[in-house]
Amino acid sequence: MRIASVLACAITVFLIVSDIAAEERFKLLQRNDEPARAKPVSTDVVDLERRLSAVYQKVAPAIVRVTADDGQIYDGCTGLIVSAEGHILTSAMSPLMAKRNLRIHLPGGREVAATGLGWSHQWNVAAAKFDEPGPWPHVTLVAPVKVVAGQPIATFAYPLPESGFLHVPQLDLEWIDRIAEGTWFMRPVGSKYEWKIGGLAFDLDANLLGIESVSYRYNGSSFTHVEKINSMWDVLSAGKYLDRMLMTGGIKNDIPIPQSEKAVTSIPQAIEDKVVATTVRIRRPTDQNRGVGGVVISEDGLVATVAHHFYMPGSQVVVAFPDGRDLVGEVEGVNPATDVGLVRISEPGHFAFVETGNSDLMHPGDPILAIGYGPVAGDARLPLVRRTQAVAPAGARWSMLFPTDPKERFTGGDCGGG
Repeated sequence: MRIASVLACAITVFLIVSDIAAEERFKLLQRNDEPARAKPVSTDVVDLERRLSAVYQKVAPAIVRVTADDGQIYDGCTGLIVSAEGHILTSAMSPLMAKRNLRIHLPGGREVAATGLGWSHQWNVAAAKFDEPGPWPHVTLVAPVKVVAGQPIATFAYPLPESGFLHVPQLDLEWIDRIAEGTWFMRPVGSKYEWKIGGLAFDLDANLLGIESVSYRYNGSSFTHVEKINSMWDVLSAGKYLDRMLMTGGIKNDIPIPQSEKAVTSIPQAIEDKVVATTVRIRRPTDQNRGVGGVVISEDGLVATVAHHFYMPGSQVVVAFPDGRDLVGEVEGVNPATDVGLVRISEPGHFAFVETGNSDLMHPGDPILAIGYGPVAGDARLPLVRRTQAVAPAGARWSMLFPTDPKERFTGGDCGGG
């Protein structure tokens, strides 16, 4: 499970947005109408306990803990058996999808070998399959399933490895507070990642609703919706790396060109001046010294930023420019599962902007400007410019994340910068 307070500030949003095709990006971030609300749940505690017990009895035998073949347990490795043949839905943020050889711990402690199949780091979803034949206890992936704001949910997860004496999944009764139908939903409590490894959400009829994708300590956890999982499942179960298919059209670029085989140039001062002018701060109208970064990416005032500002679509914000202008803006859309957001400047005008690029064309050693507000004062207008360079992904494998030289460190407040 991703710890967004660390990860999102280490990877600037522009580098993620630039790799997503425009059609897919706007589909994921489209503004949603006010979500439907849940019907009131019975306040009969005895009846509620009965329903939760029934959910546990039905789904717990299929909820497993996933580890690598060397026995090391990684964060985000609660899984769900979803077919009698032994297909497993699990998280994808740990390195174990690259290792391929997995150990699956069934409730009660039995271990069975499995093989990792396809994965999507973007949505934190992966597929695996037991090496032994079935039939296996399972919960079938069913969609569509109604998910609405205010709905009570039963969440399941295994505790962290240090509590290894617990060999059964743990149950919590929680509720949904935010949702983009068919894509993601959130629960309001995010601090549970401090003792849980991932999570699965079910309704009170034991239907799977989603898998936990990212947790924000003070603002809740986001789950990838079961309908989104179903739309990806054929690709994942076939062993494909979904992110690369979406972002590169299937083009392989695992092995970077060595620095000695290509020309390396510096970025001109005129380019630095342009990107500084298009870097903004986004904040609430009542906050003078806070906010996240953003980058203007269209002449009519579309701004790419992060989603963990937690302003919902339709919220009014201030877009503060380095030249002293404070313009009114509105949140166009957010996707907390992938931590990407869009803001639209409401005031008419022709704005300086930068075009989105293609990081697959970058190679280790290529020069990069990284710009953010992390190290500067809360009321500063000018962001900090760092001159850094691209580096190879870990293990020289293709990655949806864009790695830069770790010598140039990022801090809170850089989030949303380009």
